[in-house]
Amino acid sequence: ALQDCLASLEGAKHGVCFSSGLAAIDTVIRTLSPGDKVLCGDDVYGGTYRLFTKEWAKYGIEFSFLDTSGEVEVPEGTSMVWVESPTNPLLKTTDIVALVEKAHAVGAKVVVDNTFATPVFQRPLELGADVVVHSTTKYLNGHSDVVGGVVLTSDDALHERLCFLQNAVGAVPGPWDCFLTLRGLKTLHLRMAAHQSIARSLVAWLETRSDVARVHYPGFGGMVSFVLKGDLDAARAHIQRGRALDPEDRYLRHLYADFLLAESRPDAAIDVLEDYVDQDGALLRLAIAGIDAGDRRADRWAQQFRDRMAAAQRSAEYAHLRELARFTLVVEDDPAEALALARANWRTQKEPADMHIYLAAARAAGEPGAADEVRTFIAEHGVQDSRLAPFLDNGTEAGS
Repeated sequence: ALQDCLASLEGAKHGVCFSSGLAAIDTVIRTLSPGDKVLCGDDVYGGTYRLFTKEWAKYGIEFSFLDTSGEVEVPEGTSMVWVESPTNPLLKTTDIVALVEKAHAVGAKVVVDNTFATPVFQRPLELGADVVVHSTTKYLNGHSDVVGGVVLTSDDALHERLCFLQNAVGAVPGPWDCFLTLRGLKTLHLRMAAHQSIARSLVAWLETRSDVARVHYPGFGGMVSFVLKGDLDAARAHIQRGRALDPEDRYLRHLYADFLLAESRPDAAIDVLEDYVDQDGALLRLAIAGIDAGDRRADRWAQQFRDRMAAAQRSAEYAHLRELARFTLVVEDDPAEALALARANWRTQKEPADMHIYLAAARAAGEPGAADEVRTFIAEHGVQDSRLAPFLDNGTEAGS
């Protein structure tokens, strides 16, 4: 149902869904062969760039990157042209019609990542593209509770190949995720109209600011990016000023640190966070970054985090135990302690996310009873969460 719905929205004959946007991207690249050449936009999602250059390039697929927002020449021998329009994060747009004409002239297929535009504002297949990709995690679902992706095409042969890969590789979405995404699609047009209205108001305000050097906005949609005047230190100062307005708002600081950690820059993440050892989330990230960076302060930050969580446990603030359980599993490699913390947290909270951590901790500790306990709770309360399935299916429960 979800595949058909998304195909209809994009004007495609076929839709093939996946468990993440990157799984969808990865599957499209799997239709190529060693020696094939891919021309890609120079401003793409970091996960796309990493997948292309760090993984697929090892297997003989050649990737070249250029700005597709202007005049583009597609060289002979190109097998695929990959673009985002608008791009992430500079929101550059591509003349898809002109690009398709040049790509098809040399026998190359055109793939458009339409995640930022959505079919509300742009339908690339109608402009001649061969394939459309989405991370359904973002606007299409719209409720921050699903990770997913989709590939859309009207090419019957390509669809057959994609279906084979969907089955063979196995990066399929769960039924509950599909249901939630279908739910989100019902309000897509309303949400995108609201996003666009707010974005345009924000752009108008940013353009009056003396401390903003450039505003990137393609004229439609809900995504806005901007460049502050000055250097990185000035940008950090700007973030600090924002936090000063609301000292309890941790979003900007932690988001920046998460990006740095994702980019394998733990030293930079430490620089951002080391002044905030008063916050639990900052301590957790500092400990992880410190271990990755080989920083001698990592043990101290980890102990501070343990002490903070122990105090929270004594005061019955069990929500904090979830982070401690995850921290113990991932960083400390102490499955017995993680299981004890996760069990205490779940028995207090009874939330699906806490069940997931409890089952993961039980598997790591080799404790088979947790799966039966959770199954009983699910049967009695009708809980549905696709994240639990891998731990509860026959043959994969904890301890197997």
